[in-house]
Amino acid sequence: MSTHVKYFERVFLSSLILGLVVTFLTFSTRAGIAGNDILLAALVVVECPLVLLISRKTNNTARWFLVALVLTGAPFYLSSLIVNFATVLIGVLSSMQVIAQYVGLYFLFSGELNK
Repeated sequence: MSTHVKYFERVFLSSLILGLVVTFLTFSTRAGIAGNDILLAALVVVECPLVLLISRKTNNTARWFLVALVLTGAPFYLSSLIVNFATVLIGVLSSMQVIAQYVGLYFLFSGELNK
């Protein structure tokens, strides 16, 4: 496995872990499960195997599906950005998660993975 593939896998899986931490922290500030929590759980269940499929088998369809998921999530992140920064730690962790996803996408399309 090339270094860019390893970086992609590690960075993107780390972003999913950060997302779970952010969800746990936001869950502790409100009462009950929200639709966002269920959506995040579903995304983790879908994205984790996608990342492994992409990094282990270099599946092009899975690659573009992951890109579509990340780009689809961008407006939802932007809409919750103000709410997340009301609690500074949650805002910073959430921003780190999104940055990690885009860095992961950079490694996904960098030279070594495409060869």
